[in-house]
Amino acid sequence: TNLVISFYSGKSLEVLDAELSTSTKVMLDFQQSALYELTLMVWQAVLNLRGDNNGRTTQLIGDACDETTKVYELDHAAKPMHDTIRDINKILLSSFFGEYETGASLMTALGLGLVKTLPSSFQLPVCFFHGALCCFAVAHTSGGAVRDYKYLKTARRCLKKLKEWNRKGCPNYPHHIALLDAEDSFLRGRCHDAEKQYRASIQLAQKRGLVQDEALATERFSIFCARQGDAMQAKEKRDECIRLYKSWGADAKVDLLLHE
Repeated sequence: TNLVISFYSGKSLEVLDAELSTSTKVMLDFQQSALYELTLMVWQAVLNLRGDNNGRTTQLIGDACDETTKVYELDHAAKPMHDTIRDINKILLSSFFGEYETGASLMTALGLGLVKTLPSSFQLPVCFFHGALCCFAVAHTSGGAVRDYKYLKTARRCLKKLKEWNRKGCPNYPHHIALLDAEDSFLRGRCHDAEKQYRASIQLAQKRGLVQDEALATERFSIFCARQGDAMQAKEKRDECIRLYKSWGADAKVDLLLHE
């Protein structure tokens, strides 16, 4: 659990890689098989971001695990949790790697029913944030197709839930809410509001030392600036998000941005 929290909190991916390698060996020694299988998927997500995975981005296939390998039978009690954690990691990777269609589809399939699958889990807000961001991003690019409504509905329901948790005293996600508000404002044509919300998200993430969230917010702001025709600021923010991703250790993401 601590390692997953560290991952979500922007700990160095290089350090996490080493810690996950050690921890999974200990889990095997103590025959913690269910926890071991769940942790392998987190480790694989880290490896994907670091670039140690032959170019794979959202697929959890590599040195740590292979998502196509059957771990549990269909009727095994641990299978629903295992499959949900797999999808959460894939949604997160979809958000960071810009494969928004994949993340939006997964998040829409999971829906708010995830609250019942993982009651009171710290992973819920993170999943809702990245899933909503993927849904908003697809809505920006899908040209008014019918699927817009499905994905927008999912995004706004996730955002509503995050705001509800925030009102009830969860203090950890105002930067996520600000970024999703920015995406929603942009879609609604309220570009002045969107710019303020993008900047607020970046500043809040920076204040909390959440380098990965600062990088993601800066990247989305760069895309916003480019679509507004502000090429100079778009490049400035793009260069900044590359620097931030590099400092996190997400070399695969850096390479992707440099070769777009």
